[in-house]
Formats: sequence, C-alpha cells, structure tokens
Amino acid sequence: MVRPRKESLRPVVERNDLIVENRGLLGFCLSRNSEAVRVIGEEAAGDIALDVLIRCAELYNPARGTQFSTIVVLSIGRRLRQEARRSRRRSRRRWEAARVVRAAELGDFDRLAETYQTDRDGAADGERRSLCVRLLACLYPRERRIVVDYVVNGRSFSVIAKEHGICRERVRQIYREALARMRLRAGDGDDVCAVLA
Repeated sequence: MVRPRKESLRPVVERNDLIVENRGLLGFCLSRNSEAVRVIGEEAAGDIALDVLIRCAELYNPARGTQFSTIVVLSIGRRLRQEARRSRRRSRRRWEAARVVRAAELGDFDRLAETYQTDRDGAADGERRSLCVRLLACLYPRERRIVVDYVVNGRSFSVIAKEHGICRERVRQIYREALARMRLRAGDGDDVCAVLA
C-alpha cells in the first residue's frame, strides 16, 4: 500500500476550508440573481451554486491576485443566467409541443395550420407542415406525443424513451409506425411527410 505524501493532502484541506468559509456566498448569489433562480427553481439553483463553489475552490490560484469571493460571485451569476436561458428555451419548446398536441386532440387543426404557414421556413414548407399537423389526428396519443417530441422539440429517441419508460428502439419503432400511418392517411406519402422523415 502506497501512502500519500503530506503535500498532496494539503490542497484538499485548503479547498475544503475555502468551501466552508465561503458557503455564505451561496445565499448572497442566489438573492442577487433572483430572476434566474425563479426560472430555474430554488433547489436546482442551490445545487448549481454549490457545484460552482466547489469547482472554483478546485481551480482557485491565490497567486493571480483575485479574491476568491469575487470569482465565486461572478461565476455563480454567470452559470445561473446560462441555466435560466436554457430553461426558458426548453419551456418554449415544451409549450409549442403542448400546443400542437392540444390542437390535435381538440381537432383545432385549422388554427394550428395557420401558424405554421406563416413560419419563417417559407410557404411551401409551411403547407407541408400544416398537412402533417392535420395528419396527427390519425395517431394514438402516445404516438402523437413521440412524433411531436421528436419533430417539434428536437429531442432524441433516448430522451423520449426515458420520459416514457421504454427503450430507445421501441420509441424508434413507434415513430416509424406513426409515420407509416400518416403516409397511408395522406395518400401521397413521401412528399407530404418529408418534413418528418
């Protein structure tokens, strides 16, 4: 058994001391970035702030002349704002997917088709999308959610599989079956469902 040298233990002790001494900065940083905390959630923001504090303690070099507290406050603020932006993007995608699914379930395809026709991708692509949205009505709810998650949200089959509690391959099979049903319903399949393929 090889014993570690005392020099190798010293940085770990210093790091732990920095974390314990500056733990009070977490509350200050969370209150200072209250907008980002509101978007992310208090528990998740606290975890992020603690992770950043630990990471800063590992990388801190006192020879550079910057105070540790300054580095921590700036780093935590930057990371919380990044996570808030990511969270907003995810919630927009979820909202869009929920809108598509809700419209498909209620049969309100005309209103949804209008929004896609004014899409920035152009009129032809908007028309194809509106046809695909109308075709969502022929799908079972589970198939509809998988198609919307994959196409609108851009999620991978792996992420969708975790959400539904099934394997990735089964999600792919359900997606392919849904496309086949939509093509059959559309009649001229390949052109209509090109958006989804």
